Amino acid sequence: MNIDIKRLKYAILLLLAILTTKSQGDIIIAGQPAAIHARIINLNDYPDIAVFSVWDCLAVPKPIQSNRVESGSWIRMHILCPITLYAVKNKYIENLDVKEINWKDDQNILKSNLTIEGTTSDLPKSVRVVEIDYKIAGFNDTLMVLYKSKQVYKYGKFQPDSVKYFDYEGDLSKIRQNFN
Repeated sequence: MNIDIKRLKYAILLLLAILTTKSQGDIIIAGQPAAIHARIINLNDYPDIAVFSVWDCLAVPKPIQSNRVESGSWIRMHILCPITLYAVKNKYIENLDVKEINWKDDQNILKSNLTIEGTTSDLPKSVRVVEIDYKIAGFNDTLMVLYKSKQVYKYGKFQPDSVKYFDYEGDLSKIRQNFN
């Protein structure tokens, strides 16, 4: 019996040693949706405009939250709320408090043609992060037209990333390159 207790102690110590060592693999939590990282990569081509990411949902405290988007920088996302992107002329916001902008009704602002979700659950469970590059295709009278130009699926250490490239599929003759 004394020998069995010693074996049990050694087995417990061995198990604790194994569990407390640094793991070298990725830990994937079942059912956890992939995080979305998004950015606009050609915003520098439009120096006269500012783009803002805006979210308004029950999970975010009021007032409506907005952040200025910088070219090539990751857009601040909220996991529970989709964001909408808006374009506005820099001259219009020079002397304006951004917190006072009525994003939905202001005639000086163009809403984008798409909404970006903070997470997605319709991907394979092995996808950890999705990085999406958007480009501004142009503007029409009511919208800033964006399109997805590149999407990277990041899986982790043991599987290479997957990259997809996209072209603008709309009619370029129906949009202009300057914001009127």
